[in-house]
Formats: sequence, C-alpha cells, structure tokens
Amino acid sequence: MLTLISTLSLKGGQAIVGLLQLAPTNPERAFDLPAIVTNTTASFSSKALDYIIVDAEHGSYSRGEVARMVAIGQGIGLTVIVRVADPDPTLVAIALDSRADGVLVPYCEDPEMIQRCAWKVQLHPLKGKAFEDVLKSEKFPSQKTKDYLQKKNGHRIMIVGIESIAAVNNLENLISNGPIDGVFVGPNDLTTSMGIPDELENKEYLDTLTKIIKVSESYNIPVMVHGFTEERTKKTIDKLKIVAGRVLN
Repeated sequence: MLTLISTLSLKGGQAIVGLLQLAPTNPERAFDLPAIVTNTTASFSSKALDYIIVDAEHGSYSRGEVARMVAIGQGIGLTVIVRVADPDPTLVAIALDSRADGVLVPYCEDPEMIQRCAWKVQLHPLKGKAFEDVLKSEKFPSQKTKDYLQKKNGHRIMIVGIESIAAVNNLENLISNGPIDGVFVGPNDLTTSMGIPDELENKEYLDTLTKIIKVSESYNIPVMVHGFTEERTKKTIDKLKIVAGRVLN
C-alpha cells in the first residue's frame, strides 16, 4: 500500500510530493518502485516524485527488505527516507545502516530523546562515550573524526513526527535542540489526540496546522503532511499554500 505525502518548502512556497510505502498485500509489489512512481506522477503536475518514505513503523519489513527498497529508490533518483518504529537512537542507526538518505522519527514528544535521535543522524557510527562527549560538549575524538562524520552524514535528513497535541504544544522545544530538517504531521494520530478523529476540515485542526507551520517556519523547517490519497493530497497542498501564505504575509 502506498499513500501520498505533500511537503511545503515555506521559503519558496514550493510544494513537493512523496510516497509513503506501507506493507502491500503482495510483498513483491513493494519493490516495483519504478512502475509505482510512474503511475503516481501521472496524477500530478510535477514531472517526478521527490522522495519516498519506507515505513518501518507500520510496515512489516525486515532490515534486508528495507535496505533493498532504499537501493531501488535511490537507483531511480529518489531521496529515500526510513520511518523508524519508535523515537530510539538505536533504530535510527539501523535505518542509517540501510544507506537511507534520512530518517523520520514518529510520535515525538520528548525533547531529550529527539535531540539524541537527531545527533545520531549526524554522528553515526559514533557511539558510547565518544557520542556522549559530542552531545554534551561538542568534543570530538579529533578534527579528522569531525570532518569524516560531516562528509559521511552531512547530506542526511532528520524529520520529526508531530502527531499529538502534546507535541504541538511543545513543538519549539522539540525542534530547537538538534539538527532538524523537517516536521511531519500525521493527521490521523493528531486529530485523534485532539478528540476530533479524522476531522480534517475542522477549524481546530486547521488552526493547529497553522501553528505547526508558523513555529516550523520560524526555524526555517519545512512541513510535511500525510495526505493518504491523491485527491486528498492535492487538497492538502492547496491548504498548505493558503495556510503558509497566511503565516508568512
């Protein structure tokens, strides 16, 4: 099963589209990314999708299957991001070992844990006391180590999942304590935590989305919203542009 995610680059007002790869009924279909991408882009004005997210949170994929999808996606020119199962630096490291371009950490509510996950993206494979020294005092084993890690990981992407009202209310702390490159909004989890499950036209949800964009934009961080279907994704892109315009003007 594949569902769509729209992303708004706030500074340029540019919307881009990506896929979320869940576990399909036919497991082998998960690896037919070229055909899937071709069929999906036909419905959008863009010539190609920009990224794909391999869902290792809800999808029942082995480490080998994740690595295979990463390789296939990168082979057709996509940025490949892996959504891990939990906010855990060890799971982030496993995703990076698949050679993913980035990691999406779901259901973020603990600023300290998100900081550790974010720095794991930048410092992997550093671990143990060496990792803690950099985290606490930015003390690297050597300048060579620092340069090596920057070259190895500088292109990698860290995305935080904002999927509860508790996360929204603490958003600034969640995104200001580490190198964060994107904010992912999960409408189902978020609206459920707000007591308005799947009411995506509800003013309370739209106001919450506006708040997320406003706070994220103040840190120059783009916002991603899970659109589920092609039709809803198109509507989401329009809403994101309207909301962002209201925030930026």
